[in-house]
Amino acid sequence: MPKVKPGKKLSQRKSTRRSVRDAGSQPSPVDLATDVGQVFSSTQSPAAGSSASTSNDGQVSQVSSRRRSGWQQASRPSLEQLRIEREHLLLSSRAHSTHHTYRNAWSVFKQFRLQYHYDISIAPDVEQVAQFIAYLSWNGYAGATISTYISGLAFTMQTLGWPDVTDAFVIRRLVDGCRRKNARRDTRCPITLPILKSILNSLTHVCVNTYDLALFRAAFLIAFFGFLRVGEFTSRSRHEPVPLSEKDVIIQGMGNQANCAL
Repeated sequence: MPKVKPGKKLSQRKSTRRSVRDAGSQPSPVDLATDVGQVFSSTQSPAAGSSASTSNDGQVSQVSSRRRSGWQQASRPSLEQLRIEREHLLLSSRAHSTHHTYRNAWSVFKQFRLQYHYDISIAPDVEQVAQFIAYLSWNGYAGATISTYISGLAFTMQTLGWPDVTDAFVIRRLVDGCRRKNARRDTRCPITLPILKSILNSLTHVCVNTYDLALFRAAFLIAFFGFLRVGEFTSRSRHEPVPLSEKDVIIQGMGNQANCAL
């Protein structure tokens, strides 16, 4: 059967497809080390404004360099500014109360090491942490508190670049032993509606004026019907902001039909 010579249009289509295939196999001109996010977004949404797309005529449009040029033109921070930003990110990784507990744990551990003449400038070993756990248990610390303190030691040692010895087998077993030995049964009763009424009635024998009476009645009622813990509507001192303020409470209706919403 005789071969048919391809026409001019068919040859142009094949050459166009070959150029598109070759262009797709070549590395992207975008610097992946500085703009990985741009390359990733281009594979997700072609309409992002910075992606390479194929037009109807088979030609590959140019990759926009707006994000890349903006990155290159950004100000160069100093090493001190980077250190401050690093500390800020590190603090943001945990809640403020958690950092406070971790600092307290490290302070107690530091006092323990000084008391037993350990060098506090070098990383502690497994035996030191094991002795610290025994020290806390001897002084009557609860198992949950000891477990939290060990977590604080692990966080601080990893932050300092020291080996985290708290993950050792003996340390984990000692913490489990503290939980079992120092386990305390919670003898507190849950606040039920009859108990709440009894508490409210006893306020008249405790409060010295009508202001304190109204204050504690409002606090107990809001905590009971709002399912709030003590730390969610009170502050530890006058210098700390109150978690629950007047702007967080909305009263709808009047008289007996009033509804209080948080």
